[in-house]
Amino acid sequence: MLKLQYIRIYLIIIIAINLFMWLVAYSIYVNINHNLANNNLVVLHYNVDFGIDLIGNIKKMFIIPSLSLVIAFVNIALTFLFTQYKHFKLIAHSLLGSCIIISLFLSLALTSIYLV
Repeated sequence: MLKLQYIRIYLIIIIAINLFMWLVAYSIYVNINHNLANNNLVVLHYNVDFGIDLIGNIKKMFIIPSLSLVIAFVNIALTFLFTQYKHFKLIAHSLLGSCIIISLFLSLALTSIYLV
């Protein structure tokens, strides 16, 4: 299965995006914890129309990279499951491509926490 070059490329991109997300989450955690000392609250969601609408513990920020990791594992497992089907290439491109797109959107959500 990993003999197919495009699957290796997808997996490398997915691993790189997830590693980037975990590093960004950790750096935000260290930076905010260092600056806020006793107060561990952080803005988790900001709406343009209504302003801040979700404030929570800084550790809830790690839900975003965890969600990306779960989605990646499910899509990779489904890709390995569908190896025996006739239209395997279409299924593999669809699953792994959607995993990359979802991971990119989740990384944008994570970086917006730092910007707010």
